[in-house]
This record gives sequence, structure tokens and C-alpha cells, in this order.
Amino acid sequence: MKVVYNACHGGFGLSDLALQLLSERKGEYIHCYYDFMDKTPRHDADLVAVVEQLGNLASDSSSSLKIKEIPDGVEYEIDEYDGVEEVLPPRMKWEDMVKEEV
Repeated sequence: MKVVYNACHGGFGLSDLALQLLSERKGEYIHCYYDFMDKTPRHDADLVAVVEQLGNLASDSSSSLKIKEIPDGVEYEIDEYDGVEEVLPPRMKWEDMVKEEV
């Protein structure tokens, strides 16, 4: 499975050209990547295809979009610090760490 992430300070962002190609692939007008990304996983096949097709041209002026390949069906999280993202396995949640008291 391929996952799109941002590899530089500044934050995830799609270029106008990438938004145009995504709109064509999805059959709907996508004018703002914020709205699109709120409802679209980073492993979305159309998103991955556009980033693969455009390479550096898929990124906006404050991002550097890259693709990380992980095993199919594996859960992941996007960890972000100051705009730089990493694709990581999900963190253990508190409720998973606390054993039920008897």
C-alpha cells in the first residue's frame, strides 16, 4: 500500500495542477485540498496516482510530497511536527495499556 506524506517543514499541500488532476480522476471539482484531505485517506488510490504522475509538481510551494510503501492493509498514522510528516504504525492507546483491575 502506498501512502502520501509531506517530507519538509511547512505542511501538506497540493499544487493547483494536482488539484485539477484529482478533480478529473474523482469526477468532482476539488478547489481546496483542506476539504478534500479531511475526508480522504493518504492511501487514496487517486491521490497516490496523481503524486506519482506529477512528482515534485504535485507539491505546493510549502510542501514536498513523497510516497512511502507499507504492507497492504496495515494501519498507520501520520505523525507531524512543524509540518514534517512521518508514516508510522499506530501508537498504543491508553485504554490498551491499562489492564483491568480486579
